[in-house]
Amino acid sequence: MTHILHRNRMSEIKQLQILLWIWGYENGLLRGHVYDEVTTVLHNWKNSQQIRIFVFSSAMVSAQQLLLCCTNHGNCLPLINDFFDSSIGDKCNPQSYWNISQVIGESPSKILFITDNNNGNPNQN
Repeated sequence: MTHILHRNRMSEIKQLQILLWIWGYENGLLRGHVYDEVTTVLHNWKNSQQIRIFVFSSAMVSAQQLLLCCTNHGNCLPLINDFFDSSIGDKCNPQSYWNISQVIGESPSKILFITDNNNGNPNQN
């Protein structure tokens, strides 16, 4: 029972956190930082090369979207096809990347995964 109460409390804390982020982003107090070259490359991949772009993060999808909708380069959401979080699996588990490939309808061999976690990089396998 304590575990369930703790989980519900964590859910309430996460909801409060998201509400604070929304308020901060809407009021211009928070802004996601994206390096200049990243937006240039993403625009090229998406528009010129017709490459679909997905984000897989340990952060909740709503947090990822908030970060990218209010950046120092404006709204970057149109550059992203879809978002994934830990509900698809752990970033360190190769099965998670297979799950993503199934959702987006691509063979894992045709997907370039770029990660901040060398231990979880499926390209190493």
